[in-house]
Amino acid sequence: MLLDSGQYTMSDVANEKYLAPLRRHLEWLTAPLLHEEPFDFGDPKFFQQGIDSLKELVEKVHPAPPMYLYFFRSLFGLRVLSYQLKCRVDIGAV
Repeated sequence: MLLDSGQYTMSDVANEKYLAPLRRHLEWLTAPLLHEEPFDFGDPKFFQQGIDSLKELVEKVHPAPPMYLYFFRSLFGLRVLSYQLKCRVDIGAV
């Protein structure tokens, strides 16, 4: 848990300005899972939202902990590939 590792303090977790970039990026990451119809990964607006939220996340105060770097890089790489292929996936049906 991040609090146990010394990465974040309780005051960080209670600060909405600190958490807002995390929430925005989490919303982008989970949007395909919460979509009830086939999700369009090829939507340039959605893809740009992910780039912007990741940039905000890293530039502000949230550098990725080393143990998550590979995971985040892999996940973003899959999103890039899905965007380039203009994938439409009904995740609920899977």
